[in-house]
Amino acid sequence: LVVISEENQQQILYSRIYKEYIFRRQQETLILWTDQKNIELALSFQESAGCFEVWNEIAAIQKDLPPSGNITNDDYYDSDFISLPEPTIANLEEIENTINQASRSICSKDHLAQYVISEHYIDKLIPLLEDCEDLDSTEDLYRLSAIMKAIIYLNDNIIYHHILQDDIILGVVGMLERDRDFPNAKASYREYLSDKTRFKHVVSFNNPEIEAKIHQTYRAQYLKDVVLARTIDDPNYSSLNSIIFFNYVAIVNFIQTDKQFLKNLFDILNDKTNSIDKRKQVIMFLHELCSVTKGLQYVYRDIFYKSLTEYGLLSIVEEFAYHEDISIRLALISMLTNMLDHETALVRNYCINQMKKEGKPLIETIIDRFHSDSDSGIRSQYMDILRILLDTSTLDPNEVRKISITTTIQNKPEVDEFLDLFYEKYINLLVKPITDLTEANLRIRRSELYATYEKNSTFFMICELLCFCIKNHSYRCKFFILKSTITEKICLLLKSNEIYIRLSALRYFRACISMKDEFYNKHLIKNSVFKPILQMLTETEKRNNLPNSACLELFVFIRMENIKSLIVHIVSNYREILETFNYVNVFELLIARYEQYQDSSESANNNDTTNKLSTTSTKINDWGKADEEEEAYFNDDDDEDE
Repeated sequence: LVVISEENQQQILYSRIYKEYIFRRQQETLILWTDQKNIELALSFQESAGCFEVWNEIAAIQKDLPPSGNITNDDYYDSDFISLPEPTIANLEEIENTINQASRSICSKDHLAQYVISEHYIDKLIPLLEDCEDLDSTEDLYRLSAIMKAIIYLNDNIIYHHILQDDIILGVVGMLERDRDFPNAKASYREYLSDKTRFKHVVSFNNPEIEAKIHQTYRAQYLKDVVLARTIDDPNYSSLNSIIFFNYVAIVNFIQTDKQFLKNLFDILNDKTNSIDKRKQVIMFLHELCSVTKGLQYVYRDIFYKSLTEYGLLSIVEEFAYHEDISIRLALISMLTNMLDHETALVRNYCINQMKKEGKPLIETIIDRFHSDSDSGIRSQYMDILRILLDTSTLDPNEVRKISITTTIQNKPEVDEFLDLFYEKYINLLVKPITDLTEANLRIRRSELYATYEKNSTFFMICELLCFCIKNHSYRCKFFILKSTITEKICLLLKSNEIYIRLSALRYFRACISMKDEFYNKHLIKNSVFKPILQMLTETEKRNNLPNSACLELFVFIRMENIKSLIVHIVSNYREILETFNYVNVFELLIARYEQYQDSSESANNNDTTNKLSTTSTKINDWGKADEEEEAYFNDDDDEDE
């Protein structure tokens, strides 16, 4: 198909027709197709007659064309053999054009990859890099970069493994340091990969093959995430990821099965005479391994984490939880989180065994660091860890395979035992920052609770966890709330000067009410929680903000769910206050519901009184009737005697 401009007679389009092309006609005046470069093309006609004529001509040509197999721009590339010019500086332009042409079909790409491998073509290109740099030939360096990129994007596994070798990788990334799209920039890939200080031997490997895989993995990641990050396509991205994945599998398998290696590793950690830098290197190494295993299959992760637990990883977490180096603390928390994500029971059972013994268990360390760590992000992660440990709503992957679908989480003995011990010994320690609050903490001038940012964030996270426990831990949480002063103290949080703290306290009460359990209802009534809630509503009246809306929603829920005990308590004790909120009809409806209860109660009382009177009257009438019948009976006897 050739399209020529009517204005200057220049060629606008030149596109060969192949039998495999699919031409589509739309709206009577459009012909659409996709060429071999995956570029969508369209011809638009002023009249449908012209469109129909060209359409028929294309159909006739395609009918007579033989199948062409893989489409290329030249029959030369359909052959079984492809060759490239000798790699010299003078031939770089021709090499670039030849590779670009051959890369347009799958078949020719395969032939080209075979040629590059068999002729060791990459090895022959590498010396040209130094020659071009010596000559300061920028255009030739651009051509080398384009050639190397095109060879990499042939997406051949053998080529990838070849370029990742020790003696090849620097030459390859050196060619990719320049790019035509960024003429004023030059990357420093060779300098980065040549820096040997980035590799630290914590413990020597007795397996050179595994050590080589570690280096290869590092280079593959750098190639994928840095060197080719801007232009890499999905197939090549997947190929590099595949190399990285299988290397990870081999590395993890070696480490978890080499008992001597693990022993040497943990000996360094357990020996307190070693420098902190050396022990830190081991922790960072383990952290990187744990990060790697996240992408592996369950079976590999399971063996790996069980091996680390046997050698004392969790005891290391306890020891270094108080270390001043934040990078160490972050690494340990990340490892613990990864282990919990893999199998929560592994950590729960460890904690259970500790709780039954003397000493400070891991769970207490977690709570203590949640309270005291100087970094709010770390404290938040400790709270996430606690939540995972207390979460009974999900199954570990191994449990899914072991038990039937109908089996519930409560049938897992370690969960019940862990929760029993937690509520018996550690829940009070967890909420202590709130239960220690007193009226003395309030500023007298405005009766507001002022606290530091760290304290406020602690209050917030504790309230969120309590909401979670209320909804998930049934009777255990009930008994804790009944025995403690937590509800009374959370009422003080409603007076906080920070809105998000007041909202977190309100969510706690909302969680209690949402259970629709008379235990919680009576408990809230006993602690007069609705007085500070109404005070909070008064302070935000008509502001149409989040605190105001949250308070209103709580009362709407009580009315909609028809929670009688709460409605009676609220209206009977705070009716005058409720009647002042006339900007919404929530409280008008609440009062109406209360009056319905009162009317029903009076009606029920009247019915009870009437029933009692009726019963008494019936009894009297029945006794009168009995007397008459008895008198008639005796009269009848007298008549018979006569």
